Amino acid sequence: MKNAIVTGATGFVGFSLCQKLIRGEVEVFGLELQEKKFDQEEDKLMEIGRNAFFHYQGKIDKDHLNSDEKIDAAYFCLEAEELYGREYLDRLTYLSNLSRKVFLVAPHHLAQRGTLLQKHLEGMQTTLVIHPALFGPWQPDKEPIQRKILDELKGKPNSDKLEMENQDILFVEDIAEVLISLAEKEIDTKSHTVRLANKDKKALELLAHELDISIKDTESKPANEWEKRAEIICVESSLNVTEALAIQRNHVAKRLKIDSI
Repeated sequence: MKNAIVTGATGFVGFSLCQKLIRGEVEVFGLELQEKKFDQEEDKLMEIGRNAFFHYQGKIDKDHLNSDEKIDAAYFCLEAEELYGREYLDRLTYLSNLSRKVFLVAPHHLAQRGTLLQKHLEGMQTTLVIHPALFGPWQPDKEPIQRKILDELKGKPNSDKLEMENQDILFVEDIAEVLISLAEKEIDTKSHTVRLANKDKKALELLAHELDISIKDTESKPANEWEKRAEIICVESSLNVTEALAIQRNHVAKRLKIDSI
């Protein structure tokens, strides 16, 4: 892969993906679908720095991406519900037409919306990638793991025990690695769906134990149509839970130190 488009480039998944791509010397065009900024957007862009392989262009502008050659892959990291709205379809279609392969990256709870967007892009080489819960550097502050780490580092008393839903979970850098490997595979069908799962079935339990977070039971639901046809990819973690959490803790500690200056 020589080049790629990443929308949601300063989001949680998108930023981790951009970092992996530019480390592999892939030319990346970082874009956003909307004016609304992600948390700590400027800090993330400073972390990447002036990298020759990264071109951050903010909100999509058709004039920026005129090219005689097709982009190898377009990754649409659609982490928020509003990004599936009709107002963004033209922009997504435009970027899809520029690209050889299109990846719609969605969390599990937005999978159904992802399937509708995939149908809208029918006829193009699209892969819907459904991922479970994630953790790692730059995790949004509202998430229980990040909140717990922040409270620990700030020395705040834990008045309420945090809870997490009983679900699969992956380190964000591992999903970025999978997204890159998918772009390098030959896919026979125009429309393809994959569901990512952690090969280590005890990952969430270990995380919850280490951080003293409760796991709440959730009702099992019958499989949706997209789940029945999805290819399941079991992801081998690059780090064990303790090592991955250490990276997230160190990153949060570094951010807190910078913010206090």
